[in-house]
Amino acid sequence: MLNKIIKNFLISRYIVDFINFFLIRILKAKKILSSAVTFQGKYFSVLDSDIFIVSYPKSGNMWLSLIVANLFNRKNFVNISNINKYVQDIYLTKESYIASRKSPRIFKSHDTFDVRFKKVIYIVRDPRDIITSSYFFLIRIGKIKINYSKRKFVKNFLNGDYEVDFGSWHQNVGSWYGARNKNIFFVKYENLKKNSYKEIKSIADFLNIKVSNKLIKKIEKNTNFSKQKNFEDKINIKKINYFRKGEVNQWKSFLSREENRIIKVKWAHYMKKFNYI
Repeated sequence: MLNKIIKNFLISRYIVDFINFFLIRILKAKKILSSAVTFQGKYFSVLDSDIFIVSYPKSGNMWLSLIVANLFNRKNFVNISNINKYVQDIYLTKESYIASRKSPRIFKSHDTFDVRFKKVIYIVRDPRDIITSSYFFLIRIGKIKINYSKRKFVKNFLNGDYEVDFGSWHQNVGSWYGARNKNIFFVKYENLKKNSYKEIKSIADFLNIKVSNKLIKKIEKNTNFSKQKNFEDKINIKKINYFRKGEVNQWKSFLSREENRIIKVKWAHYMKKFNYI
């Protein structure tokens, strides 16, 4: 009886979770893996049909996830409350659950270039707005105090204190841009804000999905929460001012002139590539 139980366990897809339970602790102990990672999902077996939504943190990854999920799911509209059912976070999802998903599987990630990822949509955002958004986000989740010095935060951010496993903005974007090919599609956050319809159509084309004008308009309307009333109710945010609704060029009222100059020098190469300077 015991041998049968052991045999069933060894051939079960859940054994990978058991192995990862110990592996993740070894990698954390050796400081190879960040303590922020809950599960070892990021090292799961990737299929050619998998789709990855990648970005540097605070670049619009959630927004893009909603768009892609709704391009594939026409019957049940995907929203902020059920997005995790359709798009898996590679850092928080158990590998046994990932293995149970049907193709095409959709994942979101903040990693630098990973050769395993065969189909990637990378959303890039002005790093100055990322810094601004990160400041208010960290206040909202209680990582920094409400009156934390903006000048100190920017300095620490540029020194890499908030990079975790994702490198700097320049390193992260650069890794994907340097490896760009027909299977890596770049979307600018600013273009998505300016003309969502056009960008959604381009994303659908990249994914070889036939989509009607009516559906694009529906997705455009229902995924851009920042343009909707009662936005804070939809995502359960009481202090909406700290979310900032993902505005473009919000950095202009946040960064000092000197900080702007330093950033443009520090990350000039890819800021120029994406027309941020």
